[in-house]
Amino acid sequence: MNAVNYCFWQKQGDKMKQLGFFLGFCVLLLFLPAACLADNATGQPVSLSQAVQMAQQNNINLIMAQNTNQQAQKTYNYTSDNFSGFTPVTTGPSNPYVPNAGDVQSQINLMQSNYGWQESSKNLSYLKDATTFQTMYDYFAVQDALEAESVAEKSQQQAQVAYNNTLALHAQGMATDAQLEAAKAALDGANSGLANAKNDIDNAYTALNTLLGLDPHARPVLNTQVAYQKDDFFKAINQDAAVNRALANSPAVFQAQSNVSITNQTRYYNQVPDVGPLQYLQAQNAYNQAVQQVTQQTISAFLAIDNAEKGYAAAQKALTAAEMAYKNAQVNYRVGMATKQDLLTAQLNQEQAGIKCAQALHGIFDARGQLALLMGVGAILPANLS
Repeated sequence: MNAVNYCFWQKQGDKMKQLGFFLGFCVLLLFLPAACLADNATGQPVSLSQAVQMAQQNNINLIMAQNTNQQAQKTYNYTSDNFSGFTPVTTGPSNPYVPNAGDVQSQINLMQSNYGWQESSKNLSYLKDATTFQTMYDYFAVQDALEAESVAEKSQQQAQVAYNNTLALHAQGMATDAQLEAAKAALDGANSGLANAKNDIDNAYTALNTLLGLDPHARPVLNTQVAYQKDDFFKAINQDAAVNRALANSPAVFQAQSNVSITNQTRYYNQVPDVGPLQYLQAQNAYNQAVQQVTQQTISAFLAIDNAEKGYAAAQKALTAAEMAYKNAQVNYRVGMATKQDLLTAQLNQEQAGIKCAQALHGIFDARGQLALLMGVGAILPANLS
């Protein structure tokens, strides 16, 4: 009896060891993202392509879409393997060959499984591109927020210095109450702007970290190098070609078109009494609406690229002017023709122009990504961030 008890508890102990090993392995998996984040905190930047990969691995909808696509393919293969074709039924010299009801339903099942597989494949591809596009958007949002905070800090420091100087002059009777109140209002506005900028950073990081599967409060280091490159792909394609490609790629259009085909097939063989001309017309109308919607979206995205590039060109000109103004302010300050406040203001204006230029550049990539998403060519990443 003691030997039996010993063996029993020995087996239980082995099971507990196995369970402990399994739980420990699970905990290790949970902390892997944190470990990666710790490496990032040492200064190794996260490239945009790395962020996209992390987002795709963390996207539960994408994982489910992959499983759905695999299941749809299995369903089609099974239906195709079990489809033997039509068995004609002789009904008379005027219509000698009419498929029986079972063959018609088998044909419809084959069509449905085929369409289902193709539709799930399109959905999977579209979701991958959408994840890439959203990652790019959130990635740039963090960069823009960090740059905006830097300018907000300098603006707050400048407002603080101006208020302190005005306060000292007011104590000596050399500044009016109105001037002091104006300086205090400017300082309050700068403090509020800095607080908003910090809040924008928190929100931007939270959105990106949620997408990447990281802790919402994490601060991964991003690759801040970005340069504008004219993409030959978008220059070579015209609006009509973009629309046609988007229509061919759209899951919604494909689904609507599939419904038209299946409804028409059922109506043609007239094996299902409750499916008639009305259902076919409804399916055709839904298809036309899907085509119209995708067409409008594509045209808007196509034009958005041109507008974004024009906005970037204007931002570049404004930045050049701000840089020249700052250089002039430096020269004037050295010769006593400009105050320290004038110099700081010119510097701040230059940095703000730089932020607007970066935001305009990000807008180009966002616009390109949106059109690429519709066309099914994958979101176009900036070369030096990929």
